[in-house]
Amino acid sequence: MILRFSFHLFIIAFLLNFLWEITQMPLFTTEVSVAAHWWFSVKDALLAVGFYLTVALFSGNLYWGRHLYKRRLLFLLALGFMWAAGVEYHALNSGRWAYAAAMPLIPYLKVGLAPVLQMMTLPALSVFLSRKQLMS
Repeated sequence: MILRFSFHLFIIAFLLNFLWEITQMPLFTTEVSVAAHWWFSVKDALLAVGFYLTVALFSGNLYWGRHLYKRRLLFLLALGFMWAAGVEYHALNSGRWAYAAAMPLIPYLKVGLAPVLQMMTLPALSVFLSRKQLMS
């Protein structure tokens, strides 16, 4: 059951992340091919599964997605925030990518709001949309 759920979670997360990646392209100055966005979306989907399993490890419940309690969701959101803020900070400082003027920034951190929101919201939404797989 958990393997079926993980696969379903991966597929949903991949599709959501690919849509987000393509939509936020104008917020970056770095030119990236559509094929690269497929790869980014695969990695983001793997992160969504990894975040789910991390919450499962800390909550002691592999099936926590059946019931989306506030504390577990907050932990999932915090994981996404910390991961994305760290990745964005490192990528900007290493010159891996750059933001267009349209990118809203998080004050003090000076990292893009869109990619941070992506890693905060899409894993949670993916769990929500995949949770029926845990019910059967």
